[in-house]
Amino acid sequence: MLIYAFIGGLILNIMPCVLPVIALKILGFVSEAKSDPGRVRTLGLIYALGVLASFLTLAAIAIAFNSVTGHRAGWGMQFGNPIFLVCLCTLVTLVALNLFGVFEVVLGGRAFNAAGELASRHGAGGAFFNGVLATTLATPCTAPFLAPALGFAFSQPAAIIIL
Repeated sequence: MLIYAFIGGLILNIMPCVLPVIALKILGFVSEAKSDPGRVRTLGLIYALGVLASFLTLAAIAIAFNSVTGHRAGWGMQFGNPIFLVCLCTLVTLVALNLFGVFEVVLGGRAFNAAGELASRHGAGGAFFNGVLATTLATPCTAPFLAPALGFAFSQPAAIIIL
């Protein structure tokens, strides 16, 4: 399953929701470092740490869910909960009504502005938060390639989930 996860991760990196983000971030490192190879490598490693920290956070959430509820987390398990389904259907209906012009919702965008500000920083902090941002943008693409590995991992002990 680790091999399937690795192959799925490699494929995920060429998906349209991931590849442009990675390419832009690497070009940013190169321009920031002014062609100093050591600095580019350092920023790349810090970026990778941001990605790994994000995935460790997701693993910790799955582990916490398993320990608190006594159930094993599963891929799409929330769709078995009627309360979640009602909330999701309500949200989708409200979004559709908003798109049809029945009403308009204007978001303040504080979270988006804060995320953009963190990711636009230069140096190590910016590289780390760019890794976090890349993970956040890439998670919707995980389903087609990593679902079997994630489904397996969620049913395993904590150490396997982290791997």
